[in-house]
Amino acid sequence: MPLTVQVLPIMVGGKPQGLAPKRRIDAELLATLKPGAYKAKISKLRSIKADRLYHKAIEVAADNWPEGEEPEPKGDKELLRAWLQCKAGPNWRKSADFPWDTRHSAIFLIEHLVGEGRYAFTERIDTDQGPKFRVHVPLSINHDNMDDEEFQPLRAAVLEMLELKFNCSALELVAHGEAA
Repeated sequence: MPLTVQVLPIMVGGKPQGLAPKRRIDAELLATLKPGAYKAKISKLRSIKADRLYHKAIEVAADNWPEGEEPEPKGDKELLRAWLQCKAGPNWRKSADFPWDTRHSAIFLIEHLVGEGRYAFTERIDTDQGPKFRVHVPLSINHDNMDDEEFQPLRAAVLEMLELKFNCSALELVAHGEAA
């Protein structure tokens, strides 16, 4: 698991000259690290405003999802979020293929995940070796696991899917939900 440390730029003459720990706990953590033992990635924190739009649009969509259409969230915003994330592409999910004749074992695994509050989605695929049972599980989008640079493409893909489904922008979808 990556370490997350908040830093501030050190400015000299209006130009950034380096980074300094933002909080005392960040300074203490950095003091325990051996030089050269870790790689650093400087990333921008995710926008709270953009995150709120993302989650609110999914919530409104879950409450207004057309009946009889996959995945039938029936107001379950986490189910819809996970499904949209898996549909957004392979960068935001883990997938595994199972032989078709073991699908009942895979379904048992999926039911176990659902019991833990996680979601998994399936599809049948045809390969040269015969039919397979593919299982998709969404990756964590927790702020510690995904910075703004990584989250922006996912957010854009999910909001685009919702805009196509409801024939309006994400902002209009959220406004509709707040008006209801």
